[in-house]
Amino acid sequence: AVISKVKIYNDTIYVLDGKSNVIKSFAKDGSFIGQIGRVGQGPGEYNSPMDFLLMTEELLCLIMRNVSC
Repeated sequence: AVISKVKIYNDTIYVLDGKSNVIKSFAKDGSFIGQIGRVGQGPGEYNSPMDFLLMTEELLCLIMRNVSC
């Protein structure tokens, strides 16, 4: 794992793993909650995320490398 970014929202810790290209979530006690995304180019898949924003518990915005809006 390569920790690229960490954010805390409502007692949940979100970690962007730059090596596996996923965001992992953990409870404040450190227990694993789940994972957002997987490597790829289809729905729910990500390739080289470099940043993320948490807008609500259900809305996540990923900023990708080499992608323009």
